[in-house]
Order: sequence, then structure tokens, then C-alpha cells
Amino acid sequence: MPDGKQDARTCLEEGSRLLDQGRIDESISLFDRAIKLDGTLVDAYIRRSEAHNFKGESGKAVTDATRALMLDSRNSGAYVDRASAYVNMGNYERALDDANEAISLQATAAAHVNRGAAYRGLGKIVMALGDFNKAVSLDPQYPLAYSHRASAFLAMGTFDRAIQDATAAIDLDPRMPQPYIDRGEAHRHNKDYESAVEDASKVLELQPNLVIALVNRAAAYLDQDRSPEALADSDDALAVEPDNVLAINNRAVALAKMGRPEEALDSVSRALELAQTEEVRSHLMVFKEKLIGNLRSS
Repeated sequence: MPDGKQDARTCLEEGSRLLDQGRIDESISLFDRAIKLDGTLVDAYIRRSEAHNFKGESGKAVTDATRALMLDSRNSGAYVDRASAYVNMGNYERALDDANEAISLQATAAAHVNRGAAYRGLGKIVMALGDFNKAVSLDPQYPLAYSHRASAFLAMGTFDRAIQDATAAIDLDPRMPQPYIDRGEAHRHNKDYESAVEDASKVLELQPNLVIALVNRAAAYLDQDRSPEALADSDDALAVEPDNVLAINNRAVALAKMGRPEEALDSVSRALELAQTEEVRSHLMVFKEKLIGNLRSS
């Protein structure tokens, strides 16, 4: 093997080791070098695609997976990575096509997870659950299978099963935020508010200022009548996403509980301007009318 190709292979192996350790940016640099040394190294494109997926860079992940498929049109791993990227982009039909192609080539747990995620995005929750079950049976040590199944159980309102699967995912890979998010929401539905706060706090250790975690923790704080903490989390969330309706609503509730109805009314009015669905608008209108009534009677 010429020195360039050997050096490329060495970069690929070292990059893969770093990627498996969660050192994403360092791994990408090595995959870049591997591809520069040998532009036909299919696995370098695949692993770089995987790294871009980890970073949420879905467009780059699609590009790399497509390049890999141009070199090897029957590479199941490339279809898996591209399907994952399409799921993250909300392009569920394309994700389903790629996941089906991957399964036809090699029925791995990852391929079934991606097909399940595509089905879930298309609103086919029962079919999604079937794929997640298949993924678990194919590889009981694959954390994403449990994580996605936990999300499905949460959507179905099967909260104890969601907690069980999210915990299994965390035990296998404690670095993933999503299982903590799902488990925290399930705990809150089960009225275990302290556990909900703990899970949201863990997410924020992994990804500081992640808005969904701040919103969820604020809601759990409100359930515990810890309004100052809820207000602080809501303000932190709004510093990142000023138009987040859930954060604005949490802020309004916290202010109302703290005896600051005028400020609460300003917040709920802002939330009404931004609300996208009739259900949310209806909830906010009830809250606004209650605040107005309290102000008039005070």
C-alpha cells in the first residue's frame, strides 16, 4: 500500500477512536486529513458523516454519506448515516427510503432505529415501536435503541416504560442528553418532580443552556412551588430563544405565583402573540383572563 493510503488509514483509525470517545471536533480533523490523503476511502466519509450527525450538522452529514455511496452504492452504513441526517432535518420520507435500503442490505440495529425514527416522524407510532423493538433484539447493548423506544413510550403516555428504557440508555451511554430529557418528562407526568429536576439538571451539565432542559426544569420547579428558580431558568431560556412560547409561559406563571401579576400579564400577552396553535392560544387566553380578573379584584 502506498504511503499516502497507509497514512490515510492511520488517520481513519485514530479519528474513529476519538469519535468513539466523544471527541468530535478532533475526529473530524483526522477524517479530513484521511480524505485529503485518499479521496476513495469510503469509511472516512462514513465516519465523518457520523461525526457531523453528532454535531447536528445534518447537511454536511448528508453530503459525506452521499459521497460514500458514490464510491460504494451498496454500503449499508452510508445509508444509515444519511437516514439519520434526514431524520434530524425532518425529511422523514427520504429517511424512510434510506433506512429501507440499509435494512435490505444489512438489517442492523442502527438501520431499524432510523426507520423507526422516520415512522415516528410520519406519525406511525406503532410501526416505529416495532422497529425499536427489533433494534433492541438485534443489539441489546445499543443505547440509541432504548433511547428512541423511550421517546416512543413517552409519546404514547406509557411513562413507566419510558423511564425504564431511558434508564437503560443512560446506563449504556450516560453522555446522551435525550434519555435524560425523556425520563425527566416521564417523571414529571408521574408527579415525581424532584427526579424531573435532577434529570433536567443532568442535561444542563451535558449541554449548558439547552433550552428544552431549562424549560422542563422550570416547569418542574413550578410544580414544586419554587417560583424564583423557575423564573431564573425561564429567563436563561429566553436569553437563548427570545420567542420560546413555553419559556414565556413558565415565566408568566412564576411571576404570578410571586405576586407580580402585571409582569405576568405582559409575558402571557407576549406568548399569545407568538402561539402557533389554537390549543396553546386557548390555554393562554384562559390564563390571561384569570390574571386580568385577579388584577381587577385586587
